[in-house]
Amino acid sequence: MRRLAFSAALLLVPALATAQAVPGSAAHVHAAPGPASPARSAHGGEVTAVGSVRCETVLNAGGAQFWLTDADGRPVAAHGVRGAMSLRVAGNPKSLRYDLYPAAGGNAPANLVSLPLDLSQAVGREASFAARFAGVPGAGPNGAVVRGTVVIADPRAAAPLTAGTPVRATEADAALIAAQKDCPVMDEPLGSMGTPWKIPVGDRAVFVCCRGCIKKVVAEPAKYAALLPPPPATPATQADAAAIAAQGVCPVMDEPLGSMGAPWKVPVEGGTVYVCCKGCIKRVHAEPAKYLAAARAAGDPLR
Repeated sequence: MRRLAFSAALLLVPALATAQAVPGSAAHVHAAPGPASPARSAHGGEVTAVGSVRCETVLNAGGAQFWLTDADGRPVAAHGVRGAMSLRVAGNPKSLRYDLYPAAGGNAPANLVSLPLDLSQAVGREASFAARFAGVPGAGPNGAVVRGTVVIADPRAAAPLTAGTPVRATEADAALIAAQKDCPVMDEPLGSMGTPWKIPVGDRAVFVCCRGCIKKVVAEPAKYAALLPPPPATPATQADAAAIAAQGVCPVMDEPLGSMGAPWKVPVEGGTVYVCCKGCIKRVHAEPAKYLAAARAAGDPLR
């Protein structure tokens, strides 16, 4: 089978013209006649057409993303799009179902439908999926189906950690600055030398006390990113619904997630742990590997 780096060999067709598998050839997608072969696009996925809409599908260690554009590559709003996705990872006979929603958050692209799901332990393994959508503009009343089989890869694995353009911190960075507390270069309190500087490193940000510290972080971004404290825990949102449903229970209290109000999302090295209440966060931070393993054992699709 052709190994696809972070993308799926897929087909997007009207829902009534579903793909037909060929016995003994699970590694390829076969379908009724449809659009021409998909083309590569900006996010490293495969692009195919339904009517006037193009869908780029990306499946990687962080979950699934579906990007909608028009024929010229302009974003098509996904606000009214809803869907469901089934996923089966090699070695697990179960096919698990997840709901799909437009990406949440103030900075989320308006043309993105996403499924945040920790598949980091599936890197190098084959996964089969099928997603059915309703409300895709131009796809017709029967919606659209995306299906395929892929060897999951981690898009971050081959890329060295690099630093982005430094900027002055703003009020929106207050929580991250409070969590980091000190400049990792000078070991001085952030804010003791004026407004800190913010340096993007991968999917995190390193804050330094002054302009003079920037060049050291830019020269060795991985070194200083490793000194950061764990990302702050936050209340879960609708975008986390699928992952919460997959995990099922709090690994600290062994109680159903949602039984004590909205769960909390605790990012740790290697993944995310959802807990039932704010009081469980400290225990996850104290033993992140233990609770990440317990969370995956509770409902991970890889087990």
